[in-house]
This record gives sequence, C-alpha cells and structure tokens, in this order.
Amino acid sequence: MRAGRTHLLSGALVAWVAAVVLLADGNAAPPSPEPPGDPSTHDLINTGAAALRNGNFPQAAEEFGQAAVLDPNLAWAQLGLALAALGRHDRREFEKMIHRVDDMTHGAPEVRYVLGVQKWLAGDLHVADEELRGAIRGDRYFLEARYALALVSVGRGDLETARSILNDALLLDAAYAPGRFQLGAVLAAKGDLDGAVDAIGRALSLDPDLQEAAPDRPILFEDRRVLPGSAHGGGFRLPLPLPAPLLITPRPRTLLAAGPDVHPVPDWYLRYRMALFLEQAGLWRRAVELLELALSSNERDELQTAAGDRMVDYLPHLHLAMDSYQVDDLREARLHLEIARSGGAAGDEVRHLEALIRQRLSRSSIVVQPLADRAAGDTVAIRGLVLAREAPSWIEVGEQKALLRPASPEEAAALLPGGSADSDIRPFYFEVPACRLPSPGANLIRIRAGSSSGVSGSEIEVRVVKDSSAPTAVSPPSTSSGPGPVRATPGGPR
Repeated sequence: MRAGRTHLLSGALVAWVAAVVLLADGNAAPPSPEPPGDPSTHDLINTGAAALRNGNFPQAAEEFGQAAVLDPNLAWAQLGLALAALGRHDRREFEKMIHRVDDMTHGAPEVRYVLGVQKWLAGDLHVADEELRGAIRGDRYFLEARYALALVSVGRGDLETARSILNDALLLDAAYAPGRFQLGAVLAAKGDLDGAVDAIGRALSLDPDLQEAAPDRPILFEDRRVLPGSAHGGGFRLPLPLPAPLLITPRPRTLLAAGPDVHPVPDWYLRYRMALFLEQAGLWRRAVELLELALSSNERDELQTAAGDRMVDYLPHLHLAMDSYQVDDLREARLHLEIARSGGAAGDEVRHLEALIRQRLSRSSIVVQPLADRAAGDTVAIRGLVLAREAPSWIEVGEQKALLRPASPEEAAALLPGGSADSDIRPFYFEVPACRLPSPGANLIRIRAGSSSGVSGSEIEVRVVKDSSAPTAVSPPSTSSGPGPVRATPGGPR
C-alpha cells in the first residue's frame, strides 16, 4: 500500500515538474538567429556588377576577386576583374585578366568587345577594329560593338564608313540613343546641318541624360542592350564599357578629301542646339551646362552667323538668362540678359524676361511699351504695366504722376505676351500721354512705383533723345508694339 502511494506521488511530481518546465519554455526568449553565412559567388558577382555601374572600381575588384577564389574556373569572375582593372586604368592587370578569360571562353563576343574598347582607348585602332569586328561576327546583334566600331572609323577620319556602320546599327535598334547622337555628330562633320540637328535632337528625346565624352570620362559602364536573336548566353549581366559620344573636328586631310563645298558644323553650335532641346524639355540645369560649353568656344551672341553651309541665329547669352532664371540663379540671369541686350537681342521675349527677373528680385516690376529712341517735339507718350501683388498707390514718370488702373486682358497680353509666372501677380496699366522732355539731346526719364506711405517700389529709366531733326513722333495706341525696344536699366527697390 505504501509502495503504491509512493509511486503515485512520484508520478504527480513528475507531471508538475513537466508543467513548470513547459511554462518556463513559453516565457523564454527565442533562440538567437544563426550568423549569416559567407556570400556566394552569385552574390559577389552581382555586388561587383553594381560597383562597376557606380564607378567604384576598387570595390568591384574586391568582390570579383573573392568570387574567383571561391571558383577559379568561373569566367564571369575573371571578366569582372578585367573590367575593374580597365576602370582603374591598370593596363597590366587588365591584359592579364582579359587574356585569361579569353582563353576560358574561347573568344566570346563580350570579351572581344571589351578588348576592342580598351585598344580604342589606347589609340591602337587596327587591333580595336579587328577585335570589334570579331565581336560582331560572333553576335551580329551586338549593338555596342557596331557603335564602337564606328568610333574607330571616326578616329581614322573615315566619316563615310562611320556613317554607314551607324545606320546599320540603327536598323537593328532605332531607339539606340548613343548611336543616333554619334550619327548626328558624323553628319555635322560632313556639313549636313539639318541631318545633324535632327539626329541629335532625336537622341536627346530618347535619353535626355546623354552627354558627350569628357577628357576625364571617355567611357561609362552600362548594361548591354540584348536584342532578340542575340547570341548572349544569359547568366550574369555585367556592365560593359561604353564609349561616350564624340563631337568631331575633322582633320585637315579629311576636309581636303571632302572638297570645298563641305563646311563642317562647329561644335559650339551643336552644343547650343542641344541646349535648346533640353530647354524645351524643362531640363534647365543641363541646358545651362551646354550653353556654358558653347560659350567657351564662341562667346558672342550673333544674329545670322555662319554654321555649316548657312546663316543661323546664335544667342547663348539670352538662353542662359532664361535658363538661369528657371533655376533661380537671378544674378546670372541678369548678367546674361544685359550681355544679350548689348549684343542686339530685343523684342517681347527680352522685355518679358527682364520683367520676370525684376519681379522676382523686388516682388514687383515695370514693363514699358516700346517707344522710339528719338522724338521730335517737347513730349512723348509713355505707357506700360506694373506687375505687383498689390496695387501701387502711384506711378511717377519723370516728374509727372501717371494715370493708374487695373490692366485689361488685351493690354496685359500686348505688353507681356507670356504672362506672369506667378499667379498672384496682377498687372496694372499706367499712362502719361505727354511726358515732358526738358532738354535737347538725351533725356533719362525715371519711372517708379510707390505706396501711400511714401515707400518707393521698383523703378527703371528710359532714354529718349529730343531731336529736332527727327520726324514728328506719333503716339502709339495703348495695345500696340512700338518700333524698337526701350533702353531700360533696372534701378531696383528704393
């Protein structure tokens, strides 16, 4: 009997202990996660490829080197090491690795392409031509190889062959922006202004970030465009070196061979036209960069200057003023607008931009209807707009108070065709039908706005010459344009 009771107690004790253990386990902290394992070759190669795209070549070499240690027979790791060496300008290491991967892949198209680009960079155009043609024989859809081969022909001065190669490449892929840009540069060098502008404009519409080659950036690392039918074997996608497009200055012997009727389009005009494309797309900072490059070669605004075989307008300062205003660099906008005006730029576009700059600087601005520089008689009619958030209390023209009222839509459209960029700005019309010209010769007439508290706002000055030999001035109607621009200098807020 005692033995049975002891057995039952022992069983209960065991059950109680088990329950306590279960409860304790339920409140215990979860086991710590296992430490991450070593990266695989797949992870290392993908990380190395990302480093190549970002231009971090030391990191790329480290990632591909670890992958090569894990699998010495992995051709992708060896190719990655060659690409990293090319990015670091380590020619000795590049040649060692590219020949190793060439042996491993038996001359794969990608390997021959990379070697061809390196030889092109080194100026060995004969070997570059041979390797790139080998890449195309291995894969006739290798778009980048055809593009690079055209650059080899450009380097040799053979523009006709370059044009033919690029046309063939664009038959494979009409949306290939670098090839279309380079075709435009070749056409420009051959004197085809319309073809050049059309091709470069289409290239920028396809890729607005496309830029010409710079001395410190001759190549970029980008993923290959694999077209249907390509011999690309799949697997990893390593970015390949892609030469940036080149604007071309033909060699003297090339010009002699082309004949006296060929007039290459200068690079400053191409950059100017590229800036206009980007300006229309709203990429004002890129447009500013290109306009500054154009000015470094030709700094004068000119109406009807020679470019290629025709006369064209070249107004980089005016467009720099516009684009600087758009990126809120008002100091540069004013500077370039004054240079443009001194070079002869005039008209509604100039007056509109000047008003917008003054408006943003002082929160109000004055636009004067154009009037003749010279006038006969003792008076001249002066009319215009004040652009402000609130109506000024008065407008003073010379020493006379002007009629002031809200402008009609017709008056605002006539003097400011583009309207105001700020919807809170309102136009107010002012007029002095007979502003006195006190002295013979030049008269500077100050126009300023003010409030009832006596605080002056924006002001400008206009210059009118009182000339008894000039024909009698006829006051223009309120909503029409005059014969010439006002010579106005912003005085700023007082």
